Amino acid sequence: MSKAVSSFSRWNNARAEQPDELLKGHVEAPSTIIDLTGIENPGYIADVYMFADGLIGRSAYAMIRMSTHKNIGVSRAIKQYTLGLAGVDVEALKREVMLLKDVRAHPNIIRMHETFKDKLHFYVVFELCEGLRVFDYIMEAETHTEQETAAVVQQVVQAVDYMHSRLICHRDIKPEHVLLKEKGSLTRCAVKVIDFKSASEFLAPGHVFTERIGTPYYCSPQVYQGRYTESCDMWACGVVAYLLLLGYPEADKRQLESKGPTRGKDVLELLPYRLEFSPSDWVDLSPGVNQFLCRLLADRETDRWPAKAASKCDWLVRQAPQPVGTRVQVGGDAIGLEKLRTSQFADVLRKNQSRQRTEEEKEELLGSKVAAMKTFKV
Repeated sequence: MSKAVSSFSRWNNARAEQPDELLKGHVEAPSTIIDLTGIENPGYIADVYMFADGLIGRSAYAMIRMSTHKNIGVSRAIKQYTLGLAGVDVEALKREVMLLKDVRAHPNIIRMHETFKDKLHFYVVFELCEGLRVFDYIMEAETHTEQETAAVVQQVVQAVDYMHSRLICHRDIKPEHVLLKEKGSLTRCAVKVIDFKSASEFLAPGHVFTERIGTPYYCSPQVYQGRYTESCDMWACGVVAYLLLLGYPEADKRQLESKGPTRGKDVLELLPYRLEFSPSDWVDLSPGVNQFLCRLLADRETDRWPAKAASKCDWLVRQAPQPVGTRVQVGGDAIGLEKLRTSQFADVLRKNQSRQRTEEEKEELLGSKVAAMKTFKV
């Protein structure tokens, strides 16, 4: 077991008095030269896309509309900002688009195709994702299996690793900002990290940010201190994994459903949410989950895993679905059972997959495992 510790409940000002060794130096943020070469379309959007009736979604600043490319017939999502509205800053939008342009090649980051601008609107064209937000799955489902958690977290961590390799820190990783490409189970869907409004470039690994930004529930201790590095993204990944495995406490669910927008507010003005580990949390989980969560949710950044190390974690590699033919795929849906923790069960099947079993042998194997491995209560 790693010596790294995590304690969601110990939020206090004493931390600010003992910053990590990594955070002692301060480096000014790099200046940004906005370059939209190749994606800024000078034409009229109506000449290129046909808009469908109705909206996919909307926010205070924008509408998201489904459209079809007139020449190639591909469906896409277009985010339409109304110019002149308070909070709509074209230069800030272009900066966000520029960052997306730099990382859009990764399969787990939303692909942005092009932009348009006219007298009334600024348009950003994205690939269409037909699945829900991971946040919706967490809020609606009572439980999630380790495979579902690993499938989502592995892809998010890989996306974060790519961002950091490109010297971009997202700074607002959360389940609301992870979309499923297609409708279906979490284990079979590709996920896409979205929303780069809070993202920033940095000069080198370990660069110190001082702007308090993000969503309080997912902010690392160092963000509250106002001195943090790109490791804040890994803390947020740890919170996402925690919520998929253990769920939101009921009190937090009510707060999350009723709270107003937090973007742009000083996180110190907002009460941090408290998530705690309990010894009973690990009873129904596989070996390795404890280490994975504690290394992502380590209080000190120097103890926290970087994205590359987290992506190679034995638990994550073992649990995340692999290409067909490389490992046995086991899930509640596949074997007609209600959802359950599948790691031990998968190991049993893997060891015996070459044997010919009779129906009686199968019944004996399943009967002894189901009662012991049903999902825990949230």
